Amino acid sequence: MQGARQLGTLLLGAALLLDFNSAALAGQTGNTKSWKDVEPQPKFLAAVYGMADCVNVPPAETVLPDKKNSLQTKCNVVEDPDTPGSYITSAASFPNNPIAQQQLPAWLRQDRTENFYLDALPVSLSLPFESDHPGHEFFVITTNKGRNATSLLSNAVPANEPNELNSIALAGHFGDGVTGSEWPVKVTIVGDVFLKDYFTGERINANGMTARVEDFPDMRYMNANAAPHLVQAIIEPLDSGVMAGESSTNMPLRPGVYPNHCRAIWGNDVTHRIRVMLSGGATLNGVTQVLATDEVFKVLKKSGEALTFGANEVFMGLADLGNSKTKRIADTDNYFDLCLKDPTKAIVSDVGKVQMPCNAIKLYYPRGTGVSVNDGKVIWNGCQDGSIDVIHSPKMNGSTFTAGSSTQAPGTSSSAASTSTAGSSTQAPGTSSSAASISKRMFLGLGALCLLRSLRD
Repeated sequence: MQGARQLGTLLLGAALLLDFNSAALAGQTGNTKSWKDVEPQPKFLAAVYGMADCVNVPPAETVLPDKKNSLQTKCNVVEDPDTPGSYITSAASFPNNPIAQQQLPAWLRQDRTENFYLDALPVSLSLPFESDHPGHEFFVITTNKGRNATSLLSNAVPANEPNELNSIALAGHFGDGVTGSEWPVKVTIVGDVFLKDYFTGERINANGMTARVEDFPDMRYMNANAAPHLVQAIIEPLDSGVMAGESSTNMPLRPGVYPNHCRAIWGNDVTHRIRVMLSGGATLNGVTQVLATDEVFKVLKKSGEALTFGANEVFMGLADLGNSKTKRIADTDNYFDLCLKDPTKAIVSDVGKVQMPCNAIKLYYPRGTGVSVNDGKVIWNGCQDGSIDVIHSPKMNGSTFTAGSSTQAPGTSSSAASTSTAGSSTQAPGTSSSAASISKRMFLGLGALCLLRSLRD
């Protein structure tokens, strides 16, 4: 059950971070604007009712001797492609070792029955969050029945590398899943949750921002067409600023994952990357990861011509998965890096779109196709062919940010963004050098020690 254990590990790390005081983080100093006063305004790019009753499942239920041993929670169960005859699940559980339990916030410990069988609802914004755990109490989910549910957990894990952080995973009780009678219709940020502009470093308060089901139909669990789709693509050179935002070493919480950036996978000939963000975590069946050599995406020139895919081509392959081309260990987040080799910059300057054809390779949210919870019948159809304009980072023109210059946020207008000026090359977009950020990562290390002890028991 490596897949289930890995997901449970990630969730433990997320919960450990919640021991930090959200109000203290909200009180950090710095020039701040309301999202309403920024032009263009930041916006939600995705909100997905991703899994129902499958977060913090009792550990005994994630041990699957065979597919017939179905989960009480109706979670996705698939055969492990690397171990025929064994089964894996997207259901996740916190370690039940008492030491690890003591590291969890009080409201997520095992003495509260309402803390089990949680739903997952990831949200993604056009700008990164300043904190990788912006405060669970600041996210309120309204359902079609008029019920307001406050998130019990909010964390960037697994999309928590310093140059990611656009996506936050929420967990709580948001609907009734496959029953299909209750689902989220609105997500509202109700407190001081701060965003950071990619290029200027400007601090923006997201209090009052909302996402509605009319704009994000994947909030309805039983929407048959709910599936991963493209929400943002940014092309940038692999300079020191971009590389500074990459995790370079593994921690016990995430073995076999880092470094997973383009040069770690494809070598130092890589000159640029397109950072693709999807609406949610995307795999072949809800659990099984794609490989770095899988042609999941196409890179299109402005003329519409697709770049050839292959290790000896300009579009070499994928990264931001795991630290191997051939193993299906991955960071399980919604980011994919498209690695490009173009020292003359003749090709990369002409890139216009990224396409996800979804024909030979189909991707699904962690709940999979639904066959394991619906008597063998498919509920969700998987991803559909789609494309998105590529935003050209100002660094593509060798620009640097100067105070007072006019900028455009990613995810708004690619033409305007290409004329903006970029942030300092010494720090990656969305990263933070604050003492609070350093303290959080130190605390995560302590959590790892607790996890190791729990896994030995």
